[in-house]
Amino acid sequence: GKVISDISWMLDFAIIGFPKSGTSFLKNYLNQTDETFVYHREFCIKKASDLTRFVEVYHELHVRFQQQQQVQHNNDKNKWIRFGLKCPGVLYRSHDMNIYKTYLPNTKFIVGIRHPVMWFESFYNYQVGRNVSLPASTSSLIGKCENHQKACTDRARFHAALPRLRKTPLVEN
Repeated sequence: GKVISDISWMLDFAIIGFPKSGTSFLKNYLNQTDETFVYHREFCIKKASDLTRFVEVYHELHVRFQQQQQVQHNNDKNKWIRFGLKCPGVLYRSHDMNIYKTYLPNTKFIVGIRHPVMWFESFYNYQVGRNVSLPASTSSLIGKCENHQKACTDRARFHAALPRLRKTPLVEN
């Protein structure tokens, strides 16, 4: 089926922000309690088919949780589990934010961010560890990413992406 309206009830929070900014640590930390559930892998909603898959997976999780409560004869009606997902990089893509605005408008965001220089060092090392092809010259890493390059200093311009949250105005000079 096709999602046509607000499904915020399925997702209490989303761990978003930027790659290599503590999102995996936070996901793992939150999954140590029985009060929160964050999907075990990154779950990014970039297009309609991702939204459909999200509904299928998270609806099943909600049903399973309710059944588990019934099996345990849990009389505590106030027992509540918060459902979340992790998708670093959402703020790089304006279309992703439009999906949240349209279909998940009441979902809370936990934004992962870190110092841009430390972030770049970590992100660069991550790419090296994955054997991603990087430019021969380090001067090619300065500025915008070109030719589908993964690591460049332009990706550390968090201030340019954060206004997509619509909490602070971005004024161009």
